[in-house]
Amino acid sequence: MTGLTTGAVTGVIDRLERSGFARRERDKRDRRKVRVRALPAAERRIAPVFEPMQRAISAAVAGYGENELAILIDFFTRHHREAVAATAELQTVRLGRGSETAAGPAKAATQFDKSSPSGRQHRRPRLGSPGSG
Repeated sequence: MTGLTTGAVTGVIDRLERSGFARRERDKRDRRKVRVRALPAAERRIAPVFEPMQRAISAAVAGYGENELAILIDFFTRHHREAVAATAELQTVRLGRGSETAAGPAKAATQFDKSSPSGRQHRRPRLGSPGSG
């Protein structure tokens, strides 16, 4: 879903822990699971960054009544559920490119942009024309 390898995700979580933003918590019922929790101090440090967004959202919904807000919440809840289901379906469907599945072409259709000013490699999607698969 993120395009990151498990090793890359582990590295990100390691850095979040070292910098005091998060901690790992083992699941008590399933030892294969590890939850990553934001630390309260980190939440307090990060919250001001999102204040402009919170103000904008509050301003956007200020004119709606309770019934209208309930409809919006219902819509976004349903939309999210359907989007998650559609994404899962896309990840399992064959794309008509030989034996490649959704995960295969995603990697094959990515090339690295080595001309970045920072010298870092950035993924740049390579898009084909519709029906070219």
